[in-house]
Order: sequence, then C-alpha cells, then structure tokens
Amino acid sequence: MSCLGVNVRRVSRDGFEPRHVVRQGCSFFGCLLILLLATIPSGCNRHLPTAQVEIARKHLQLNRPQLAIDALVKEDSAEGHYLKAVALQAKGERAAAREQIDEALSISPEEVKYKAYQSLLDLAAHKPGAAQHLIELYDVHPSSPAIAFFATRAFVAQQNLQGAVKSFKLGLTLVDEVPEFMFQALQHAVTTEQDADVRQLLKKLEAAAPNDSGFIRELLTIAVKAKVVEPAQHLFQRVQTLTPEAPDLPELQVKMELLLKRNEEALAAAHKALEGAPNQPGLELLLAEALLRCDPKPERERELVALVAKHPDNPDFIARHANYLVKNKRLPEALVVLNKVIAQTKVTAVRAACLNMVIRTPIEANAPGLAEQELNKHQAKFSNPAVADYFMGRILYLKHDYAGALVRFQKVVTSQGTSQSDAGRALASECLYWQRQIMANQMVDDRLKAAQEELKKISQPTTPKQGKS
Repeated sequence: MSCLGVNVRRVSRDGFEPRHVVRQGCSFFGCLLILLLATIPSGCNRHLPTAQVEIARKHLQLNRPQLAIDALVKEDSAEGHYLKAVALQAKGERAAAREQIDEALSISPEEVKYKAYQSLLDLAAHKPGAAQHLIELYDVHPSSPAIAFFATRAFVAQQNLQGAVKSFKLGLTLVDEVPEFMFQALQHAVTTEQDADVRQLLKKLEAAAPNDSGFIRELLTIAVKAKVVEPAQHLFQRVQTLTPEAPDLPELQVKMELLLKRNEEALAAAHKALEGAPNQPGLELLLAEALLRCDPKPERERELVALVAKHPDNPDFIARHANYLVKNKRLPEALVVLNKVIAQTKVTAVRAACLNMVIRTPIEANAPGLAEQELNKHQAKFSNPAVADYFMGRILYLKHDYAGALVRFQKVVTSQGTSQSDAGRALASECLYWQRQIMANQMVDDRLKAAQEELKKISQPTTPKQGKS
C-alpha cells in the first residue's frame, strides 16, 4: 500500500512490522517533511535576516555607521543590504551604497522602502526625476516614516519648504519605527531650527544609550550648537556624572557658560582651562568668543588680537576680531582688517571666507552703502556668480528695493549650478528665506494701506441728503 508513491508502514497482528517493509522506505511523516522541504527554493534561507540586522540598526541610531557595516559583514538578507546602503551613504560612499540597495531590491523587488531609498541615492547623484518619484511614492505611502523622511529631502530639492516641513513632521510621529534615521532626523531639525523637534529627538536618543558617555557628549555638542538650553544643561550633568574625571570637562564648562550667556564666567573658565591645557586651538577659540562677548577693555582687545596673530590662517579667529570691532562701533576698521587678510593670505579657503565676511559684515551691521562698495570691489573674485547676486539681493533689501531684491534672489534659486552642490543648495535656501520675508512684509504693507483707506472713508463726513420741498 502506498501514498504519493511512498511505502506506508504495515503492522502484523502480533505488533511487529514485517522486516521487508521496515527498510523499504521512510515513515509517512518523515517523507512528508522531505517533500515540504523540497518545495522550498534552493538558497532562500540565506536571505532571512539575522540578529545582526537589529544590532546594525542600533549602531546607525547612535551615529556609528562603520560599526553597522562591521555588524553586517556576513548578512545577506534584503534588510541587511538596505542597512548597509544607509551606513555607506552616511560615510559618503555613494557608489557602494548604490550596489547594496540594488542587491536588496534583487532579493525583495517589490519592497517600496527599498525603491524609495534607491531614488534617494539618485537624488543625491542629481539624477533628473528622482525628487518627483520620491514625492509620488510618499503620496501613495504616507504612513511609512522612512519614505516620509526621504520625501523631505525631495521637497527641499524642489524648494517646496511647506512640503518638506509636513513630510518631516509626519516622519517624526513614527520615528521610533525607523531608529536608523533618528540621528539624521535630529541633524535636519537642528539645521532647519525646529527647536521643539530637536528637544524631542535629543530625549529619544539619550534614552537609547543613557550610559554611553561618548554618545552623550555627541548629543551635548548638538544641543549646544542648536542653543537649546535645558537639554544642554541636562546632558552636561550626565557627562559630569558618567565621566567626572574627563579631561574635556573644563572645555565643556566654557561652552555651557557661553550658552547660558554668562560671559564673564565663560572668560574666567576659559582662562582656567587653558592653564591646565595650554595651546589648545579649540579652547583658544572659545576664549576668543568670550573676549568678543564681554565688555570691551584694552587688555581684552590686545589678547584677542594676539590670538588672531597666533592663528593667522583660521577664519574663525579673524571673524571674532572683525565682530569685536563691529560690536564696538568700529565697522570701517573691521573692513580694513578683512581686506588686509584678503590681500595678504596665500590660503584659498581663508581668502574665500574673508571675501564672504567683508560683504556680509556690513550687511548685518545695516550698512548697505559700505556693503555695496565692498561688493563692487570684490565681485570678480567670486568663483560662483550666484554669491554676488545673493549679496546684491541682501543689499537691495536693506535699501527697501524689494522688487529688485526679489529678482536677484530668484536668479540665484533658478541658477543652473545652484542644485549641484550642498553650498549651492544652502545659498538657494537663504534666498528663499529672504523672498518669504519680502512677501510677508508686502502682505502687511498691503493690509495696512487697505486699513488706512478704510479709515479715511469712515472719517470723511457724510453730506446729508436734501429733503423734498
């Protein structure tokens, strides 16, 4: 007797199966198992995700892409290749990231998240249509936090800031589902000055590794940069608790005093820190910042000038000196200092930074005449003509020539080279900001004029109608 061609066990009356049957075939259930296993395509097991996938996800959450890559060395699941792509992209290795996401799609070709990430890499490579494809995927899959974050980048590329804010906020509501993008979300929130989101993400990330002193330090640096006082104070206390003997605590103390705007205390802390660790450029820059912020005194100015002389090729020190002069009503002197560096330095990066400062400084000091004078002097030195248009737009704005400013800003936004680099996109974003400022001011002006006209009508005496005789 057989079933599906397999011998079935036969038992004699005395309970023993005949010898000729015992070795003729396997048991029914054993053979059935063999058949079931045979129906599984060869090689599929190797594509099942392992525990290393979640370990890598955690490393990405803590901004450690290399550790994520190391954890996934032997991983061959679709999700593993996807996370490798995320980690490689975080390290700037775009070609390798593209290979990994292509591999993920070869295993799971219908996974929309992988398709979206592939388009995100296309967007980073400035491929036409990538941004629009991402936005279309987001419209169809709005409940995917990963795709929402990818779409944020696409909206920014299209200068659709309203769409970018909306998709980013949607992604944040489900950010716990994609911890691998939590740190990147924090960086975006800091860049776009969304303080409430910065606070929320700092809290979530601290909870992910509350006793990791290195990561807590990284979060503290971000909190200080974002100028979110309460989270920074909390994180500083955590660092003190976790590593009370850490050599960088004096430097962190200076940063905290500056953040709290306790400038005299920051100056004292910087001097004390440098006594214990002299000739530290980072500490000396903090000292320069404290000298800039404190009330001016001749000895403080001499100390600041000495720091600039010690670091002649560091634009950060030069900027502190220029800002010190502007703060003390000495703008023409500041421009002389900057022009002297431009004429004398042999370092291209220093010259470029000072060219920017020599025009931006009078703009921020509300001196459009001096700014225009400097722009006319140095315009030919800018490698990117869009920078000169941006500055001219700022100058026209200060002169209340809003129509002219709008034209200049739009010229930058639509410039062919603007979208080809991070610097170009940042410049375009600044132009969009000033365009929104102009349009908002214009709306206020129009409403004010309309209200004034209405008031005139109300104020005019009405002529009584003549009655019939």
